[in-house]
Amino acid sequence: MKKIILTVTGMILSGTIFAANNIGVVDIHQIMMNMPQVKQEQNKLKNQFAPDQKKLMAQQKIVQDNLAKYKKDSSVMTNKDKKSLQSKIMSEQQKLQTMQMTFQKQAMSAQKQSMGKIVAKISDAVKAVAVKNHYNLVLTTAGVAYNADNIDITKQVIAKLK
Repeated sequence: MKKIILTVTGMILSGTIFAANNIGVVDIHQIMMNMPQVKQEQNKLKNQFAPDQKKLMAQQKIVQDNLAKYKKDSSVMTNKDKKSLQSKIMSEQQKLQTMQMTFQKQAMSAQKQSMGKIVAKISDAVKAVAVKNHYNLVLTTAGVAYNADNIDITKQVIAKLK
Protein backbone atom coordinates (compact mmCIF):
# COMPACT_ATOMS: atom_id res chain seq x y z
CA MET A 1 0.00 0.00 0.00
CA LYS A 2 2.84 2.38 0.88
CA LYS A 3 4.51 1.64 -2.45
CA ILE A 4 1.34 2.56 -4.33
CA ILE A 5 0.95 5.83 -2.41
CA LEU A 6 4.61 6.70 -2.96
CA THR A 7 4.34 5.85 -6.66
CA VAL A 8 1.19 7.94 -7.12
CA THR A 9 2.72 10.83 -5.13
CA GLY A 10 5.87 10.62 -7.23
CA MET A 11 3.84 10.68 -10.44
CA ILE A 12 1.85 13.70 -9.27
CA LEU A 13 4.99 15.57 -8.22
CA SER A 14 6.84 14.75 -11.42
CA GLY A 15 3.81 15.85 -13.44
CA THR A 16 3.73 19.13 -11.52
CA ILE A 17 7.44 19.68 -12.05
CA PHE A 18 7.14 18.74 -15.72
CA ALA A 19 4.25 21.18 -16.20
CA ALA A 20 6.28 23.99 -14.65
CA ASN A 21 9.29 23.37 -16.93
CA ASN A 22 7.96 25.72 -19.61
CA ILE A 23 9.12 28.88 -17.90
CA GLY A 24 10.07 32.08 -19.67
CA VAL A 25 11.78 35.23 -18.47
CA VAL A 26 11.27 38.73 -19.81
CA ASP A 27 13.20 41.97 -19.19
CA ILE A 28 10.53 44.69 -19.00
CA HIS A 29 13.13 47.47 -18.71
CA GLN A 30 14.84 46.39 -21.92
CA ILE A 31 11.49 46.17 -23.69
CA MET A 32 10.54 49.67 -22.61
CA MET A 33 13.92 51.04 -23.72
CA ASN A 34 13.29 49.60 -27.19
CA MET A 35 9.72 50.85 -27.56
CA PRO A 36 9.36 54.04 -29.58
CA GLN A 37 5.98 54.56 -27.89
CA VAL A 38 7.73 55.15 -24.55
CA LYS A 39 9.85 57.96 -25.98
CA GLN A 40 6.81 59.40 -27.74
CA GLU A 41 4.80 59.41 -24.52
CA GLN A 42 7.70 60.98 -22.60
CA ASN A 43 7.98 63.76 -25.18
CA LYS A 44 4.22 64.24 -25.19
CA LEU A 45 4.17 64.61 -21.40
CA LYS A 46 7.18 66.92 -21.45
CA ASN A 47 5.48 69.19 -23.98
CA GLN A 48 2.15 69.01 -22.17
CA PHE A 49 3.65 70.14 -18.86
CA ALA A 50 6.28 72.58 -20.15
CA PRO A 51 4.06 75.66 -19.66
CA ASP A 52 3.26 74.68 -16.08
CA GLN A 53 6.93 74.03 -15.40
CA LYS A 54 7.77 77.51 -16.70
CA LYS A 55 5.16 78.99 -14.36
CA LEU A 56 6.71 77.12 -11.45
CA MET A 57 10.15 78.41 -12.31
CA ALA A 58 8.82 81.97 -12.58
CA GLN A 59 7.13 81.69 -9.18
CA GLN A 60 10.31 80.27 -7.68
CA LYS A 61 12.26 83.23 -9.08
CA ILE A 62 9.77 85.63 -7.47
CA VAL A 63 10.33 83.98 -4.09
CA GLN A 64 14.11 83.98 -4.50
CA ASP A 65 14.15 87.63 -5.60
CA ASN A 66 12.05 88.68 -2.60
CA LEU A 67 14.29 86.70 -0.25
CA ALA A 68 17.38 88.31 -1.76
CA LYS A 69 15.78 91.74 -1.41
CA TYR A 70 14.95 91.04 2.23
CA LYS A 71 18.49 89.89 3.02
CA LYS A 72 19.99 92.84 1.24
CA ASP A 73 17.69 95.61 2.49
CA SER A 74 16.36 94.39 5.84
CA SER A 75 18.96 96.31 7.82
CA VAL A 76 17.76 99.63 6.37
CA MET A 77 14.04 98.84 6.18
CA THR A 78 11.44 100.04 8.63
CA ASN A 79 9.67 97.42 10.73
CA LYS A 80 6.48 98.02 8.75
CA ASP A 81 8.31 97.39 5.44
CA LYS A 82 10.06 94.31 6.87
CA LYS A 83 6.77 92.80 8.01
CA SER A 84 5.15 93.63 4.70
CA LEU A 85 7.96 91.97 2.75
CA GLN A 86 8.00 88.95 5.10
CA SER A 87 4.28 88.56 4.61
CA LYS A 88 4.71 88.83 0.83
CA ILE A 89 7.49 86.22 0.89
CA MET A 90 5.37 83.80 2.94
CA SER A 91 2.40 84.31 0.62
CA GLU A 92 4.54 83.72 -2.48
CA GLN A 93 6.10 80.59 -0.90
CA GLN A 94 2.66 79.18 -0.11
CA LYS A 95 1.56 79.91 -3.66
CA LEU A 96 4.69 78.13 -4.95
CA GLN A 97 4.04 75.08 -2.76
CA THR A 98 0.43 74.88 -3.93
CA MET A 99 1.52 75.15 -7.54
CA GLN A 100 4.16 72.44 -7.02
CA MET A 101 1.69 70.04 -5.42
CA THR A 102 -0.86 70.59 -8.18
CA PHE A 103 1.81 70.14 -10.85
CA GLN A 104 3.07 66.91 -9.27
CA LYS A 105 -0.41 65.44 -8.97
CA GLN A 106 -1.30 66.26 -12.56
CA ALA A 107 2.03 65.05 -13.93
CA MET A 108 1.89 61.80 -11.97
CA SER A 109 -1.69 61.16 -13.07
CA ALA A 110 -0.86 61.79 -16.74
CA GLN A 111 2.27 59.63 -16.52
CA LYS A 112 0.37 56.81 -14.84
CA GLN A 113 -2.30 56.93 -17.51
CA SER A 114 0.15 56.92 -20.44
CA MET A 115 2.34 54.22 -18.89
CA GLY A 116 -0.76 52.12 -18.21
CA LYS A 117 -1.41 51.97 -21.95
CA ILE A 118 2.19 50.95 -22.63
CA VAL A 119 2.21 48.31 -19.90
CA ALA A 120 -1.01 46.87 -21.32
CA LYS A 121 0.61 46.57 -24.77
CA ILE A 122 3.66 44.87 -23.25
CA SER A 123 1.46 42.51 -21.26
CA ASP A 124 -0.50 41.56 -24.38
CA ALA A 125 2.73 40.92 -26.29
CA VAL A 126 4.15 38.79 -23.46
CA LYS A 127 0.94 36.76 -23.35
CA ALA A 128 0.96 36.28 -27.12
CA VAL A 129 4.58 35.07 -27.12
CA ALA A 130 3.95 32.83 -24.09
CA VAL A 131 0.87 31.22 -25.66
CA LYS A 132 2.60 30.77 -29.03
CA ASN A 133 5.63 29.11 -27.40
CA HIS A 134 3.59 27.12 -24.84
CA TYR A 135 5.04 28.78 -21.73
CA ASN A 136 3.21 28.00 -18.50
CA LEU A 137 4.89 30.77 -16.54
CA VAL A 138 6.69 33.99 -17.50
CA LEU A 139 8.65 35.89 -14.86
CA THR A 140 10.32 39.28 -15.01
CA THR A 141 14.10 39.37 -14.76
CA ALA A 142 13.75 41.76 -11.83
CA GLY A 143 12.61 38.85 -9.67
CA VAL A 144 15.03 36.24 -11.01
CA ALA A 145 18.57 35.76 -9.73
CA TYR A 146 19.67 33.69 -12.74
CA ASN A 147 18.17 32.42 -15.95
CA ALA A 148 19.51 30.58 -18.95
CA ASP A 149 19.45 32.50 -22.22
CA ASN A 150 17.18 29.94 -23.85
CA ILE A 151 14.24 30.90 -21.60
CA ASP A 152 14.59 34.67 -22.15
CA ILE A 153 11.74 35.78 -24.41
CA THR A 154 12.55 39.49 -24.30
CA LYS A 155 13.67 39.70 -27.96
CA GLN A 156 10.55 37.87 -29.10
CA VAL A 157 8.34 40.30 -27.17
CA ILE A 158 10.21 43.30 -28.65
CA ALA A 159 9.71 41.85 -32.13
CA LYS A 160 6.01 41.32 -31.40
CA LEU A 161 5.63 44.96 -30.37
CA LYS A 162 7.15 46.31 -33.61
